[in-house]
Amino acid sequence: MKRSVEIKIYNGYGHSKNLVVYGHVFKWRPKLSGKYDKNSLRHAWGLLKLFMSRPYKKANLKLFFKDQVINAQADHDGFFKFKWASDVHLEAGLHDLRIGLVDFSGEFSHFTRGKVYIPHCTQYVFVSDIDDTILISHSATIWKRLKELLARNLYKRKI
Repeated sequence: MKRSVEIKIYNGYGHSKNLVVYGHVFKWRPKLSGKYDKNSLRHAWGLLKLFMSRPYKKANLKLFFKDQVINAQADHDGFFKFKWASDVHLEAGLHDLRIGLVDFSGEFSHFTRGKVYIPHCTQYVFVSDIDDTILISHSATIWKRLKELLARNLYKRKI
């Protein structure tokens, strides 16, 4: 189980005068194998490893967007937020950005790429947030739900 620093960037949004990007910084996070098989114990162990992440408290971060550099510091839970105005007019679409972790010596120790979305100028915005992790509704007791969650692979469950 390898552990390393990870910057998780959630896709940002906004317009030229107000851009926002959120994310988390983890001090270490177990690397998951990505193998999906019928072994219930391996599946349960992989699921438990998802909760072994540790946040990087008060991490210093720099965002690089076009020719701009913006500084921020993560909270005690590793959460960060960048909010800035662009120096140039931005066309509608996805724009690339990079966020770097600044270590104690002032050097960059890790970079992650992200995107910020600029919508077209319209009157309506549609947000789709359908959660696809719904368990089977017939699991009435807590034991049946735990069995369904821990023993059965997500990709092998009946819908």
